[in-house]
Amino acid sequence: MSVKNKKRAKEEEMRKCLMASCVLFIFGAMGSTCMVEPPPDPVECNSNSDCYDGVSCTEDFCDDGICENFEDDSRCSVNQWCDLRRGCIGNDDPPPPPPADCFNDGECNDNIFCTLDLCESGDCNHYDGGWCGSGFYCDLNYDCQPIASPDYDGDGWYDSNGNCWESYNPQQEDMDFDGYGDACDCDIDGDWYDGYQCGGLDCNDYNWYINPGATEWCNDWIDNDCDGWIDYYDYCW
Repeated sequence: MSVKNKKRAKEEEMRKCLMASCVLFIFGAMGSTCMVEPPPDPVECNSNSDCYDGVSCTEDFCDDGICENFEDDSRCSVNQWCDLRRGCIGNDDPPPPPPADCFNDGECNDNIFCTLDLCESGDCNHYDGGWCGSGFYCDLNYDCQPIASPDYDGDGWYDSNGNCWESYNPQQEDMDFDGYGDACDCDIDGDWYDGYQCGGLDCNDYNWYINPGATEWCNDWIDNDCDGWIDYYDYCW
């Protein structure tokens, strides 16, 4: 195909594209499969050498004082084709980089109070700015949100509300009302002696009157002082 014929074919393709876009615009269509961009300003020339575009696979001609550049796929290897901008490309070649989303941080503002909005290498990125305060976190889509407390022991009480966050105690029993649940309290009855469960010497940590410092009472058949002896077998009162 001659240079002039190639030029006419290219002009005809552009004309059809422009007509299709105008029809779609007039009838209210949202878009077109024919992506039309304004043609570049013509480059004037005196010879073919004035029209060299730096792309090895294109044919560069000076036609009537105007440069014309056409793809020549035959200059590429097998399974490649000529692209006017990138030269010979194939299926495995990465696409050209997308246009930049931003040029400064102000263009990335998402109108969410707690986010830090930054323009990084042409892309908008959003981070937790740390401005929500205690008990809240920054949801990058919905602004500051309360932190839901976990339930480590699975007893139905959030760790922030339960009196034993590491021990299963759904009833929250607290015999001595000291704020530590019986399931994790070393001194359950509050007599100032730790029970056996914590390595202490209180042999009955559910009874205030039974501990190593208590008096052994006769006739109750209880080891009141936790020394292993009861009633008449011990010194009792």
